[in-house]
Amino acid sequence: MFNATLKVLDNIIIDGSTYSQRGDADATYKENLSSATDPQSMKLASMLVCIFVVIGLT
Repeated sequence: MFNATLKVLDNIIIDGSTYSQRGDADATYKENLSSATDPQSMKLASMLVCIFVVIGLT
């Protein structure tokens, strides 16, 4: 799930339709990488990606 989360965030960073979406995805991506050993952070990031997908930010 972690790799899938990073892939979706990467896609938003590249293809996001607004500067804000790209920036939010980039910050979340970097946070994921910096706390890759913390399962709670990874769980939160995965939830954020699901929210992005559900509300159509991808």
